Amino acid sequence: MKKITTSDYLLLWSVLICISLSPLQSISQQSPEILYGPWFGQTPPGAVPVLFAPPELQSNSDWFWHGGLAFSPDGAEFYMDVYYPNANPSGMRVRQMIMTDNEWSSIQTAPFAGEYVSAGMSFTDNGNTVYWVSDRPQSNFWTSSKVNGDWSNTAPVYYQYPAGLGSGWRLSVANSGRIYAHFFGGSSFAECDIYTIDKVNGQYLTPQKMSASINSDSMDIGAFIDPDEEYLIFESNREGGLGETDLYISFRKPDNTWTPAVNFGYPVNTDSYEMSPYVSPDKQFLFFLSERDANRNPYWVSASVIDSIRQVILSVTPEPAGNEELLLYPNTPNPCKTQTKIRFRLPERMTLSLTILNPLGQPECSPVTDKTFAAGEHSICIPTGNLLPGIHYYVVQTSVRKTLVGKITVTEN
Repeated sequence: MKKITTSDYLLLWSVLICISLSPLQSISQQSPEILYGPWFGQTPPGAVPVLFAPPELQSNSDWFWHGGLAFSPDGAEFYMDVYYPNANPSGMRVRQMIMTDNEWSSIQTAPFAGEYVSAGMSFTDNGNTVYWVSDRPQSNFWTSSKVNGDWSNTAPVYYQYPAGLGSGWRLSVANSGRIYAHFFGGSSFAECDIYTIDKVNGQYLTPQKMSASINSDSMDIGAFIDPDEEYLIFESNREGGLGETDLYISFRKPDNTWTPAVNFGYPVNTDSYEMSPYVSPDKQFLFFLSERDANRNPYWVSASVIDSIRQVILSVTPEPAGNEELLLYPNTPNPCKTQTKIRFRLPERMTLSLTILNPLGQPECSPVTDKTFAAGEHSICIPTGNLLPGIHYYVVQTSVRKTLVGKITVTEN
């Protein structure tokens, strides 16, 4: 199968967004070999991502994974955002598989998808309500609910559409009803940002662009919101990433602001594409699409990777306001094998310590302890050859404050 390039990726999204497609013709559905059991019989992963889909559900010559996946809370319903490029017209529609008596059905078009392009599904209300993106008339966002176990009550989601913005093909809905979705303001996804749409008195309002803690000057898309809005995961091609697009995470703080987005690092992210994050209803697994195997397929990893980052990020004391001259630059190289250089700038003469933390936020070593530096820029070379491959963190602590946490991604030697 041909590898999907950045140009292909952006062209696909741009065409689907900018062109109004006619209703879909009937297309053939692939009927995989019968699959059995929870997670299609796949062994749950640990802290290292592994391929999730069995061969029958991997991208192939007939179709490829376009967006994410989703399970019902009981694990008996599976939804896929896949694309059939040779269908006439477009073959992008949400599809489903149902497990009955431990046996999975073949791939079928999801009943709520209808005869229109559909993608980017998000489930709420214990799996009984679904939202998705479509090219149907009236609205680009739609919803449906289950009545006696069947999808019905399909209806448009009306909101105050912002002038000058175009919608992407993914949304995520929290238990509160708040929608998280990306919109673009120009001719390409380079100007794409993540917005929230609040629901007040049963009505959705105008999308509001999220803060600089989330959005960057690059492409920020594909948001997944934790149902309780504890964290937001999304994909971005911002500077400093490992690959073409990486997964990032931000945590909501008690004051309802968000921590600066953090790259998941290796081995979740690679030098290829990682996209379309989704966390299982039981919050045990993080799923995402990746092209690390030259095709675009779903991977999964233990959600402990989220808890590890949360523990470190939320344990670091925020830098007090008014000390903007105290800067911690990204360490380089990152990822690294044998060493990395940490750079920082001090507004005045200070004594500081530098501590390396493991993925659980526990101290591993202290390369610098109570050393005094003059005002200005400095760098410290940190050996990393004795650190296990994976994500490590560092905290530079002065006599009066801690800086924001930095991250080191160590690869195998």
